[in-house]
Amino acid sequence: MTEQINWKDRAQELPEKYQGLDLDDETEENLKERYEQMQYEPGEAIGMIAAQSMAEPATQMTMETYHQAGGAQVSLTAGLPRLEEIVDARRNPKTPAMNVYLKEDFNSKEDAKRLARKLREVKFQDLIRKDTIDIMQLEVEYELNSDLLEDYDITPEEVREQVKDSVRRSKVTVED
Repeated sequence: MTEQINWKDRAQELPEKYQGLDLDDETEENLKERYEQMQYEPGEAIGMIAAQSMAEPATQMTMETYHQAGGAQVSLTAGLPRLEEIVDARRNPKTPAMNVYLKEDFNSKEDAKRLARKLREVKFQDLIRKDTIDIMQLEVEYELNSDLLEDYDITPEEVREQVKDSVRRSKVTVED
């Protein structure tokens, strides 16, 4: 028993970015069909269906990995181990890699490099050129590597804020 859907009312529930789209009849019909296919009946075992939806591609990926074993060595972790890394959100994955598809307005080589610098993990210890500990004043002074700051597109003020947030009861200042 399928209820009749009022598509005009349903469109009001969509996020603002989707409202006001001028869709042709074929696209609108395609969207309606997809919406209908995504509906489920009360009591349907959607958890089982979701598990199958993940397991089938994982099985295919594992079989493809074994087929590639005789060929050139693949440098990325593949198959089930890679899926486990992703699903478990491992803190230290063996192959921390991802594909990022940039929107048309931001898909220049320079934009991609800028984004890569922002996504890269940078540790405080990597940014330090020199450190000095003053036991009498209970102070630690760090000289930051300005070349690395520039490479990673990080300002000294951003470093200061991160250190301040990380170390309780600390006074953090930035000097030139």
